[in-house]
Amino acid sequence: MAETVKPPPKRRRILDPSAIVSVPIYSNQVSNSLQMKAPAFSDRESTGEKSKIHSTVFKAALPERQFPLKVRCRTDLHKIHVLPSTPLSAVVEQLSVKLGVPPPRLLLLREEAELSADATVGALGLGIADILECVVMAEAERDTPTGGDVDDVIKVRLQGKDRTMCQEFSVRRDAPLGSVFAQFSSGLAVVAQRKVSFHFDGCRLSSLQTPQELDMEDGDVIEVWT
Repeated sequence: MAETVKPPPKRRRILDPSAIVSVPIYSNQVSNSLQMKAPAFSDRESTGEKSKIHSTVFKAALPERQFPLKVRCRTDLHKIHVLPSTPLSAVVEQLSVKLGVPPPRLLLLREEAELSADATVGALGLGIADILECVVMAEAERDTPTGGDVDDVIKVRLQGKDRTMCQEFSVRRDAPLGSVFAQFSSGLAVVAQRKVSFHFDGCRLSSLQTPQELDMEDGDVIEVWT
């Protein structure tokens, strides 16, 4: 049997490392572009870009929101839906329908100060948490009382810190002083109407009190604090 002859082993070729030449995968232009860094912007340039972005944003005007304005009359609490631009005269008209009383006989108060019917809800800063007081006055309370016993009518003088701020009113002994306070406050600015208060014998007065309850006499002076 013939013997198989093994082929001679292959000789490995040893390359000289110095003879290896590196070949770039990318061209010089591509390599330079890969090494480029993003351009740095200065604070002034970035601020300018932000301002340009913000300048293109416009805020649309928000529509007025309706809310219930609470008004207390005697023991009842009424809710009148209003807008910030609604004048108080419109509130008085709605109360007039609910109460069956003419608008001239209704008086709106906040902290015992009369509110002007020409002022708007927004101008007075009224909100959903506020509660106004509504006073229903008798027909004769707006005018100088006439008829009846002369002793039932007295004159009271409302005097402020300024001597020029002095007015005299005629009122029945059994009539609430709210009508007098309202007539006096109507000549004050809106800001002053919010702060005004009336005092007699060192005590703060309520618009529902009467001269008879306070034991007032003809010619007594009510102090006005603003």
